[in-house]
Amino acid sequence: MHRLIIMLIVVLTPLYSYASKINTSEAYKVYIIDKSNKVILFSPARLVDESGIITVNIKIIKAWLEDVSFNLLLKDEMGNVYFIENLISYSTKHDIAVLSLETKGKRFSKIDKLIPNSTKNEFILNSINKYIQKTKKIEQVKTEIIEKTPVEPKIEFPKKEVSPESGVKEYKELAGVLLKQRKFIEAEENLQKALSLNSKDKETIMMMAILFTSTGRFKEAENLYKRAYELTHSIEIKKKLASLYVISGQYNESIKYLQSYIKSNPLDVNAQFTLALAYHLIGDKESAFNQYINLKRIDSVKAEELFEILYR
Repeated sequence: MHRLIIMLIVVLTPLYSYASKINTSEAYKVYIIDKSNKVILFSPARLVDESGIITVNIKIIKAWLEDVSFNLLLKDEMGNVYFIENLISYSTKHDIAVLSLETKGKRFSKIDKLIPNSTKNEFILNSINKYIQKTKKIEQVKTEIIEKTPVEPKIEFPKKEVSPESGVKEYKELAGVLLKQRKFIEAEENLQKALSLNSKDKETIMMMAILFTSTGRFKEAENLYKRAYELTHSIEIKKKLASLYVISGQYNESIKYLQSYIKSNPLDVNAQFTLALAYHLIGDKESAFNQYINLKRIDSVKAEELFEILYR
């Protein structure tokens, strides 16, 4: 509802006295909207990458940085509104800021192709390339979190059929094999059979949560991890929940669980790494840097890997 109101404000709010300075043929404009949904400032923008990366005059970023609680958004010529996701970089020398839009995977076809024929364009293109590379590294880390999640119990591949009377253990064993083979539908069927025999079996619940995580069913995985925690109160489940929240984009929740977990496990390198990444993803650069320092004290190699993502 809040975003709908903002969209209507952008469309209906009259332009101010400085509107005559703006080329109305521009296809895109960036707006600053205050807490009362009033337009504070707007400026023409250029869409320079199909993934939703734009450039805008730096004056609008300077105005927004005075109060980052204000909304920063882009409106196209059709009236579609996109919220700004990240401030990628800016240059006072070139009087330009580079930003990414919150597009939910949408790709754009109407873009201004840039060629490196000026230092300004070179700055923009370098900023885009670094941002894309950093985004790829972050996605790779998220994938590694899923892939490194252990599947229990660890067994060799048995070649046998399982009957309904064989019990929870055999259903879990066969599901473990199927999970390793990434046969998720068959694995889920066997885990459901195991749960029908014992709905409180911790290992079965955890295996099902891992399966749901691997197949993108994050809410179902979250519910199962919480159910397992209620049964066991295992601190390790908090770590798994935190990893799930990073993968599903719930970074603040991830931070909460990681902070709790790290109090009991301060030397857990992966948890320290993931916490720094979560801080970075919510834009808390100071906390991300402090976390990098903490990680460097206990594992310099892992800290260097983190540095590559955060700062290069």
